[in-house]
Amino acid sequence: MDIQIELFNKTIKPILLYGAEIWGLWKFRCNWRSTVKFFKYILKMKRSTPNYMVYDETGVTSISIDIEETIVNFWTIISINNNNNI
Repeated sequence: MDIQIELFNKTIKPILLYGAEIWGLWKFRCNWRSTVKFFKYILKMKRSTPNYMVYDETGVTSISIDIEETIVNFWTIISINNNNNI
């Protein structure tokens, strides 16, 4: 189980987050569904299992948090660069 979570975090998550600085939260819903489906599948949970139980059981944060963090980091770097160029 731990290896599957680690593989997800190192292979699948970067693919889901690719370009998140640009597309932001518009495509978030699709990524969120695929993440929850993946964890329910490896945990052999029913589809009706609440999503919060999946996150609690795996210890993984919601991908929305990762997307928001990526967006904030990107715009922070952009604003710092703009202020240095002035």
